[in-house]
Amino acid sequence: MRSLPLTGAACVLALVVYLPLAEQRAAPAPLRWRPALVTSWQWQLTGTLDTSIDAAMYDVDLFETPASTVRALRAAGRKVVCYISAGSWEDWRPDKDAFPSSVIGRSYDGWPGERWLDIRRITLLAPIMRARLDQCRDKGFDAVEPDNIDGYLNDTGFPLSAEDQLRYNRWFADEAHVRGLSVGLKNNPEQVEALVAHFDWALTESCVAEGWCEQMRPFPQARKPVFATEYTDTGMTIDRLCAAASRLQINAILKHRSLDAYREVCPAAAPSVLLRDFALPTPLFDIASAWNQRAAEVTVLPESSEQVLHLYRVLLGDRATLVPAGSGLTSAYPFPFVSFEEWTVPIARAGGSEQRVQMRDYAGEPTSAHPKLPAAADGTVGVPTLAGQARPSAPEGTDSDGHLVLFQPDTQREFDFWHTTTARDAQGRSLGGGQVGTVIFAAGAMDTFSVRGGGANAPTVSSARASGVPLLAGLLVPEDLERGVIDHALIFSIPGPRNTNTANPDEPRPSDYVYPASPTEVNFYSTSRNALASGQRIRLRPEIVDEDNRVIDEATLRPITRRFLAALRTYGAYLVDNAGGFVFPAEDFHTADLRLTESEVNTLIGRPAGTSLPADKTRWQLVMEALNEDLERIPLASGPWQEFGPGRRDPATAMFILSNFDVIEPARAPAGAARR
Repeated sequence: MRSLPLTGAACVLALVVYLPLAEQRAAPAPLRWRPALVTSWQWQLTGTLDTSIDAAMYDVDLFETPASTVRALRAAGRKVVCYISAGSWEDWRPDKDAFPSSVIGRSYDGWPGERWLDIRRITLLAPIMRARLDQCRDKGFDAVEPDNIDGYLNDTGFPLSAEDQLRYNRWFADEAHVRGLSVGLKNNPEQVEALVAHFDWALTESCVAEGWCEQMRPFPQARKPVFATEYTDTGMTIDRLCAAASRLQINAILKHRSLDAYREVCPAAAPSVLLRDFALPTPLFDIASAWNQRAAEVTVLPESSEQVLHLYRVLLGDRATLVPAGSGLTSAYPFPFVSFEEWTVPIARAGGSEQRVQMRDYAGEPTSAHPKLPAAADGTVGVPTLAGQARPSAPEGTDSDGHLVLFQPDTQREFDFWHTTTARDAQGRSLGGGQVGTVIFAAGAMDTFSVRGGGANAPTVSSARASGVPLLAGLLVPEDLERGVIDHALIFSIPGPRNTNTANPDEPRPSDYVYPASPTEVNFYSTSRNALASGQRIRLRPEIVDEDNRVIDEATLRPITRRFLAALRTYGAYLVDNAGGFVFPAEDFHTADLRLTESEVNTLIGRPAGTSLPADKTRWQLVMEALNEDLERIPLASGPWQEFGPGRRDPATAMFILSNFDVIEPARAPAGAARR
């Protein structure tokens, strides 16, 4: 198994309506901010606003914050969120008299002057809430935080049901999105699964103190951040909060209950990195190899639409054809994602001596040596030593792929490893991926390639990737950005590459993989004949649309994104592995040394010249995060979604109106191709 974790955002159903292209296009949807998974923030609703706090996001009151303050915060590079109560009436608000008495319910316990609203009466509430959202947009806010959207759990004076709450919350999120506003789900952990697809982020209060943060996990799993507030009056300490924040993947702050300017945050730590000290001779592999063949004029396959539709349904959560049963996405995420933190490829310098490595996976089971690296009588394989420290790919532990590349600059040869053991416990058992070490004790698979060779294996021969290709082939690396162009094919992974030999999946049919792949997945795969085969190639279309089928003006995308899209049009991308989404691997940030100036980095990510780069992230992290933020606007395909009640959707019946990708003819295997 060379696979990624299976995650995503909520299952969806789309109905197809095939329309002439001219009728499918509407005016471009307003762009909205989608915060990165890690985003610093401040929340202040009382007292004189302190605008000096170094935070990427400010959450402030809609009515109390003038447009001039919003403009000043945005000019300083902040994103600004307007706070409004969407589920309660407040007797101090300027629009309090606009609420009909019939929608005002019981007092909100503990909050004088505040009463619950009858959120079933959307027709009556809509003009008021729309006016508030219009004001939020017109003042220049980037996002909205709707408070009190879990009234169905409270004594409101109205017989509110969970379905009433879901209907209102989805309506509110849609109204925000129509105005180009990002919207956060406030608390309401009981309905996270049903709402994660409709909201862009989440904000919690006291989830650590009260022990329900785990219920918010669908948000980080969908690459959507959780902003967590804990209050000093609960006895919470910053040390306890920071330990929980790291484990739970939340952006946590410690505040006074009054939400004044006081704020404690976890200390920013410089990333622990092992940056490589050598350059890769890019572009890699022979000019005639698949990795350097242009795709711009290659013919689209007749079965392209069926294959894209199958993948679209899988990315929306259809798991019917996936093996093992129950694997696949638990929630929908049809967008590309560049992996650079976990489940990717770190690169380290090879040393000048030889070490003997046992052939064992993370479970301690013996595995077979590669024909190019035969085992000795004692079962060990000779490979280069490490020149220094190395860290196999995360996550930490034995559930990781534990990939690692050792590179010899003088011979221009890579040595690829899967399930790399660089640290062991007292009993000699592997500690898995994400462990820094100076020795490779064992690996589940090993292979070696010249980066001036053909970049492929002989048919049926595997490697550190399930598809048999080199780990460096198609990998996005800093040298691509330093040269100013990504001039090679990319690679991608999906949930379930094709393997139709259900009787004996360890021996896939030849039709289940094409050059440059040499085998395919045998542990995590799809049995559908419409699934993409390992080695198949996709290409981005000349014009792309968002999830609402509206044409994207690519001038609004960052320079790094435009380079990435240009490579997908010019060279395409090859399917090489199983993953938990539509994943494009880039070099692990622990080793990727992007040698660009601050000014050049700011230009790539679309930030003003002179903007200081944060000390707690590498330049590679900053650029990859910016790229992923843009890619969340570009789905594999798009179409309207239909629901059969709260949270009841069937992705197996989804269709699409427009696709952003085509499946094109396979690469040409060069005559007598050097597969080494």
